[in-house]
Amino acid sequence: MHFSCQKFSLAVPFCFLSIGKLLRQKLFALALLERKKQTEIISDDFFPEKITLYYLKSQIGYRSAIALQLAKGQTRSSQEIAEQLVKHLTILEPSDRVSLDFIIRVWEPGWIDFFISDRALALWLQQLPQIFYPTLVRSVKEAIVPHLFSSQYAHARCCSRLRLGHREGLIELRELDFSQPIWQWKHPHPIPFLASGKFQLVCPTQQNLIRQILVVTDALDGNATENWIELATNLSEAILEFERRCRIWGEVKQETPQLSQARLGLIAIAQVLLQQLLQEKIGVWAPIEL
Repeated sequence: MHFSCQKFSLAVPFCFLSIGKLLRQKLFALALLERKKQTEIISDDFFPEKITLYYLKSQIGYRSAIALQLAKGQTRSSQEIAEQLVKHLTILEPSDRVSLDFIIRVWEPGWIDFFISDRALALWLQQLPQIFYPTLVRSVKEAIVPHLFSSQYAHARCCSRLRLGHREGLIELRELDFSQPIWQWKHPHPIPFLASGKFQLVCPTQQNLIRQILVVTDALDGNATENWIELATNLSEAILEFERRCRIWGEVKQETPQLSQARLGLIAIAQVLLQQLLQEKIGVWAPIEL
């Protein structure tokens, strides 16, 4: 199967939640440009949310079928359109904003894959805790909901791990109110997701949790009505599997403390997202202990 690879940098705001939303906006702008070049009429129902992005399974990233969408009714092939879109993407535009780096791969018959670089992944994860701080949680009844117990339990486990890391001096949290899941990550800063320029959390279990974080942030930053319970369930399952397989204490803490800190950083991000889903979207209690 024919494919080509190129690099692409996307300028982003200092704090941003959804990578998928940013990519849709960029692809939408390019699609408008392509249609104007072909003197096509741009329909009123064509907007960024209509651009579908699929999550890659083998790596953290997205797949787009926009070239196949644009090829309908044209004489050019979807492969030609995809390569033209990528050509525009890879033209560097001067910007004083932070940028995310991607590797772009074009597959026949016109699929475009966006692989997020190690640097971009670390940068995106690093700023997520700041977006949700401070979190003014909705008042909900402190009760266990049977069909959501695993999600409530996963949230409590996250809080327990973070408090333990804080007590042992591995990380430092700003103590806003430890009676609620409201605190701010203080140290280390930045969270050491990178070691010698390489992303540390690369095993399948860690990558699966990051992928679920990607899915949830895209949903929280979107306009569509989502299945919040399903999102919370998938995220909590990834959290519990991460906890079972990825050690933080003992030899890992002694020999590679930065790896322990990076894993706690991932837990901190997962905790605040799960708390948002439970309390803000579903309307149930997000316990700090059980």
